[in-house]
Amino acid sequence: MKKKFNITGTCYPDQHYMMDNQAKLAGVMNMIESGEYFIINRPRQYGKTTTLLTLYEQLKESSDYLPAEMNFQGVDEKWHASDGAFATMFIRLLHQSLKLKDPSLAALLEPLPEIEDMDHLSNRITDLVHATPRKLVLLIDEVDASGNHDPFLRFLGMLRNKYLRRVLPSNYTFHSVVLAGVHDIKSLKLKVRDGNEPQYNSPWNIATDFEVDMSFHPHEIAPMLVDYSAAEDVNIDIPVFAEKLYYFTAGYPFLVSKLCKTLAEKILPQKNERTWTLDDLETAVQLLLRENNTLFDSLIKNLENHPNLYDLSYSIIINGVRVPFDPHEPTISLGRLYGVFKENGTVKIHNRIYEQIL
Repeated sequence: MKKKFNITGTCYPDQHYMMDNQAKLAGVMNMIESGEYFIINRPRQYGKTTTLLTLYEQLKESSDYLPAEMNFQGVDEKWHASDGAFATMFIRLLHQSLKLKDPSLAALLEPLPEIEDMDHLSNRITDLVHATPRKLVLLIDEVDASGNHDPFLRFLGMLRNKYLRRVLPSNYTFHSVVLAGVHDIKSLKLKVRDGNEPQYNSPWNIATDFEVDMSFHPHEIAPMLVDYSAAEDVNIDIPVFAEKLYYFTAGYPFLVSKLCKTLAEKILPQKNERTWTLDDLETAVQLLLRENNTLFDSLIKNLENHPNLYDLSYSIIINGVRVPFDPHEPTISLGRLYGVFKENGTVKIHNRIYEQIL
């Protein structure tokens, strides 16, 4: 199959030209091997799903680990109606994932039960862990889809409680849990009761901060260009183009792939020579800036929905105001969450494409 530059959905090495993500995967694998619970929280179209898929494939080939992967996107609302409904859904997704890799282990969940509550679910998880010598790793994509529902928060609370008591045989649990979504769910609060007073507690406060750099730097962009150049017999000054792509995008995965896709599929076919030039890249940037796409729509929506974020972005771009980067300041934190800002001593717009769009 002929490869192409991909800007929609998951990237597959045999189908798509891909940047070098080995260092990022190694960083995530180190966290898994250490038994960490964490969330890959990055903006839209930042490679989260591709990262989870690649992790799943690596873990699947290991004799030490048994990965279970699932996706919460599009989950029917009925599964969020109660703790029992959510727990039942989780067991069904877990069974579906395990039966492809370890049918005998999955058979322990058959016939698929109706789970009464989180305590019941906790016991079923422990039973599974006792039944396999491998380390169970849970990978869940699109957790934002469930973030506003109390049963999901109580599910996280159950995993947290098991994590804190994981050395006890009665609470054996997943070796590592990896979630993926835009929001850092450590900020979500679940009401708990101590006596008669309502309190609020994070159900995911045991999670390790995710600090792996998911942006792609020039040396990680270059291998994708080498692959494309060789496969398509196109002349590219690899070091120069890798640096220039980073200059415009700050390594935002979607933007890098989009510019390359425009060069390969729109600009090159109109030329008499099979060469990428920097003028061609400038043309690709201008075409991108005039385009409507879901990433730009999301960027604009986030600013429109958060006036403080809009005002701060306006002050930086239009008025040239220099704002010290304080990751704990709510508006700055929100801007980084949505990929609007990056840290460079002061608050900066994430990339030059975004600067021009805004």
